[in-house]
Amino acid sequence: NIVPAPLSLTRVAVTGATVTTIVTGGNGKYTWAAPHSTTLTGTGRTFSTIYLTAGVYTITITSGSQHLSIQITVTDAPPPAPVIDSVPNDIPDGVVGTAYSQLLVGTAGTAPYAFSIVAGAIPTGLTLSSNGAMTGTPTVNGFFFTFTVQITDALSRTGTHVYTLSIAPAVPPPPCPNISILPTVLD
Repeated sequence: NIVPAPLSLTRVAVTGATVTTIVTGGNGKYTWAAPHSTTLTGTGRTFSTIYLTAGVYTITITSGSQHLSIQITVTDAPPPAPVIDSVPNDIPDGVVGTAYSQLLVGTAGTAPYAFSIVAGAIPTGLTLSSNGAMTGTPTVNGFFFTFTVQITDALSRTGTHVYTLSIAPAVPPPPCPNISILPTVLD
């Protein structure tokens, strides 16, 4: 009478909510039992289980008169980090000597947000406050001031947004009209 080797189980891969396992021992013929909230696939001595919800699961493998049960604890994976960004996507251009005001608003994270410039520079005369308000009066004209704003949410997650801003030269006042006095000769 040959006694089969004891059943043993080896976890070979964990991918997301899928656990792939190999069983050894027993008589080579295996049956698998898993809870209703899992999807069990496989043949022979390899099976994969997809866990649909968090919890503690018992998987039972039977080979002849031998039984092996294992418990697997599945925790909810944290949600993926949001892509922190700001709106609007584009900001309006400005004019030298004219007051400028644009509010940047954080999106997809947890308020409050903090804003800072991490690359490039905004036009001279403008400032970006930590609450996202870009204000001031531009003093230098130029095209395509490109700068990168970093947005940090309340959970210290960050994102960036690249902005381009042009500042037009000041518009000169219209010329003074010619004034004529008639008659040109006084008596």
